[in-house]
Amino acid sequence: YIKEIYRGLNSVLRMFDVKLAGGNIAKGAQFSLSGTILGTADKAVYRSGAKVGESIYVTGPLGLSALGLRIGKDHINNDYGTVKNKEELSKLLEHHKRPNARVLEGIAVSEFASAMIDISDGFLQDLNHICERSNVTARLKLSEIPNYRSEFIKTNETLSLALNGGDDYELIFTVDEVAKKSSKFCALVERHAFVKVGEVINKNDLLEDDYAYNENIYFELSKSNYDGEINILNNLKTSGYLHF
Repeated sequence: YIKEIYRGLNSVLRMFDVKLAGGNIAKGAQFSLSGTILGTADKAVYRSGAKVGESIYVTGPLGLSALGLRIGKDHINNDYGTVKNKEELSKLLEHHKRPNARVLEGIAVSEFASAMIDISDGFLQDLNHICERSNVTARLKLSEIPNYRSEFIKTNETLSLALNGGDDYELIFTVDEVAKKSSKFCALVERHAFVKVGEVINKNDLLEDDYAYNENIYFELSKSNYDGEINILNNLKTSGYLHF
């Protein structure tokens, strides 16, 4: 069993030329596994660098891991039948069991990003960490959130999972207007399908109809789907992973 864990760890670490060194094994009432990674960075991008006027991006679709977990649990009592459905189920389960850390994308975008964080606790909760450390406010557009569409689950539910599901390990990052207009950054956005989801604003610039998720994060509501977006936001089922 322990050897299988080491094989699994090494299969991932080899992708990034990371060496697994040491390992202390002890007996206990419950199984616990912890690790520490050491390294250097040419340029460290912290949570604390976001500034008013910058754009907020994510590196890919959100909620796939949480959707995989949800469907995996449902699958115990449901037969999805067709081969197409089973292929999609397998894909979603893989997103949950083996999420792909955006290491290379993080390195590439570090040249332009003023603040960055990976999405482990949930998109809104991790974005809130940037807002708190940078002392800024975020305004998002719900229609721009890249949620995964599946016949297995309603769109409103996939949006909820995208906003708060967690374990995606996509990146949230902010860039200023100069960086955003550079040809090199535009090429990165196109190559990796980064998605702009909102902007960093001054609280004084909030609109009267903006929806307050919390004191740091607001949503600019669509005029064409105002009631629908209000309903989605009022019925968010989770609030991200709570450590304490």
